[in-house]
Amino acid sequence: MKKILLPASTLLFFVPVAAYAAYNVTIINTPITDIGAVIVKIVNVLLGFTAALAVLFIIIGGLQYITSAGNTDKAKTGRQTLTYAILGLIIVILSYFIVSLVTNIVNSIFK
Repeated sequence: MKKILLPASTLLFFVPVAAYAAYNVTIINTPITDIGAVIVKIVNVLLGFTAALAVLFIIIGGLQYITSAGNTDKAKTGRQTLTYAILGLIIVILSYFIVSLVTNIVNSIFK
């Protein structure tokens, strides 16, 4: 239940942000007038948040591994945390490039 509750509550936090952004407002000093630009801005903000979270988990995994003090279970948990956090950071970086690529392609087609 906790695995479902945390992502759902996080998603509910960003729904008002999207609704506010869609009402022709300024996000990060850039005037927004169309829904495509709003979606790109929201995705970029979410990717930045996710990248920061991945870096936090890299730090946590490193601390777990360093403070394992010879305990193989703690060392294994630290290594797994580091592995998954680095993999997540790579996915976030690739996602950013994919969003940029799709945005540039769509903008060149429709403008």
